[in-house]
Amino acid sequence: MFLKRKVLLELENWKKGNKALLVKGSRQVGKTYIINKFPKDNFENVSYINFATNQKAAASIANSSNYKDFLSSNQQEDPYPLSKA
Repeated sequence: MFLKRKVLLELENWKKGNKALLVKGSRQVGKTYIINKFPKDNFENVSYINFATNQKAAASIANSSNYKDFLSSNQQEDPYPLSKA
């Protein structure tokens, strides 16, 4: 339980800024769970992109200089729609 609280505290601090979030760690420790749960509890809309499984998104972000470029290059297809949390 202590680690869960520590992770949630780190995410609360991250939420105050406007930087991208990179989550990495050992297998089977709850990374995907917390990344799905935290936005649902803290934001109205959520867009989830897994660059490890979405090769098109990975290629698109590699060719973008910032997040606005990434979003505008994918706007036509809207592959990353916002969903209600």
